[in-house]
Amino acid sequence: MLLLVVPTPPSFAAKESVALRNGQVVLVTGDKDGIHYRLGEDLQKFGQLHGFDVVVKSSLGSLDNLMSIVNDDRINIAFVQADVPSWISQRLNQSDRPGSDIRKYLVKVRTYYPLFDEWVQIVARKKLNSLADLKEGKIAVDSHKSGTFLTMGNLSLKEKIPFDLVAASGSEALEKLLSGEVDAVASVSSDPIVTLNAPQSADFHLVPIILTQADPVYVPTEIPVGTYAWQKEPVKTVSVKILLASYDYSQDMDICQRLTRFSDVLRKNVNWLRTHGQRQWKQVDFDAVEAEGKKFLRSHCLSY
Repeated sequence: MLLLVVPTPPSFAAKESVALRNGQVVLVTGDKDGIHYRLGEDLQKFGQLHGFDVVVKSSLGSLDNLMSIVNDDRINIAFVQADVPSWISQRLNQSDRPGSDIRKYLVKVRTYYPLFDEWVQIVARKKLNSLADLKEGKIAVDSHKSGTFLTMGNLSLKEKIPFDLVAASGSEALEKLLSGEVDAVASVSSDPIVTLNAPQSADFHLVPIILTQADPVYVPTEIPVGTYAWQKEPVKTVSVKILLASYDYSQDMDICQRLTRFSDVLRKNVNWLRTHGQRQWKQVDFDAVEAEGKKFLRSHCLSY
């Protein structure tokens, strides 16, 4: 008798059993070529070390992520810019319809974990030196579901400077800028806009962003000299906090407890991310997160 045995690869079996011990956490991030997706991959590796199966999904950006948390039961946490819920909150105050669609996008969204700041970057020809110079101008802003689109729309309203926001990113945005089809390219990121670091971008510069109206969501800062190869001096701008956002899971104790376990492990072992992950993890204010632990890291289990 011939007995055929097909063994299970031991390395895969071990990884699977460890990964499933604490359950699955589904994270929606951003574009697959962007920093948020790479941060998600860091969390995926981190999760495997601690028994969590972290599933990383790409998206069109922060606004898309927020809608995913609300509309898709399979999404547990997401990277969201702090001005996204702020923008929606303002519109909640303007809405007199309790059942309006816009209301549901904020009411049950929770801050799961505050992370780091990202710069608002606008690259344009050197003759354009302020937001006011971009009045009525065309600005490439990734997709219309991105955080950059929302940020530029928000700044337009706050500063009362109308922009024509165009959906374009990456090499397409660079081509439009070089051809004059758009006047500027905007991005909210802690990294430079990769395609605009090229030599052919030497005729362009970072537009200083100085707001006339103070806003706690937009913190004055500077983009350091040398962030771009052609950048010879620091440039004033504003930054936006990136959050890990979640949902009100107070009615689903299974997910609530799973996310609580994950947040506890993340808070206690986050130095692993600082050592092995993207440099942005080093910018997280861990002491502040520890002090605010009960407020942030349990909020997905609170109905308020």
